[in-house]
Amino acid sequence: MKIKLALLLITGLALFGLASCSSHSQDARDEMAKGLSLYKDGKAEEAIKAFDRAIKLDPALAKAHYNKGYVLSDAGMFREAAAEFDVALKADPDDADASIEKGYALYMLGDYEGSVALFDHAIKVKPTEAAAYCNRGHALYQLGRFDDALQSSEAAIKLNPREAMAWWTKGAALDKLGRKAESTAAFAKAREINPKIAPPKPEG
Repeated sequence: MKIKLALLLITGLALFGLASCSSHSQDARDEMAKGLSLYKDGKAEEAIKAFDRAIKLDPALAKAHYNKGYVLSDAGMFREAAAEFDVALKADPDDADASIEKGYALYMLGDYEGSVALFDHAIKVKPTEAAAYCNRGHALYQLGRFDDALQSSEAAIKLNPREAMAWWTKGAALDKLGRKAESTAAFAKAREINPKIAPPKPEG
């Protein structure tokens, strides 16, 4: 049975608060705090406006760019989100979270090679981040690199055995490699952890 890989990517991350922003202007920090609160209340558009105000007050406030990108990505505005993560990464090239989030945005835009490069960088900077390995596995699968996808999903599972989406990707890669029994077991494990995960669908 041929398997179509579901869009199961994760960020595994969260918005940044103010702890890492103490060196920036108080007014900008206040606007960023408003943005965080608005987003948590489900007011994404207003949150973005608050982050924009924070950025206008202090363009060097990288976490405001990151948070704006996070909200844009959550709203499906992946190209705009990637641009915000770019700014955050220029300020701190070793920001693993921004690398993962930009990688996710590029994946959703169909740039699988670009997303793999960013996930690779995140892994180099933060080798214990399961989300980077899990998402890297998805992107590698889309590129037809099934052995690499399997290795990446297994690395994610080693770091977080309860990561259902890594088990799902493992099952999809194993199926492509002709290892049907192992594939079935991996899919079963994914659904055991998260029953909401859709069963594999035939390609067509």
